[in-house]
Amino acid sequence: MSDQTKVVVTNTTPLIALSKLSLTGSVGILLKAKSMGYPLSIPEALNRMRARGIWLSEGVVRFALEYGVQH
Repeated sequence: MSDQTKVVVTNTTPLIALSKLSLTGSVGILLKAKSMGYPLSIPEALNRMRARGIWLSEGVVRFALEYGVQH
């Protein structure tokens, strides 16, 4: 795996794969929308998902919050 491609898979229900090249899954869609300039709050979106019973690992949440700040 090259230094330019990093993949984090920590949640398998649903499978969320986050990489520099592609973002998939519900959290990936949120991050892609944020990077495209849509006005959304990643922390608020993650909190709403969890409040509705969607399980997200701490690793995915941490990654999403860090990525969301950068973009």
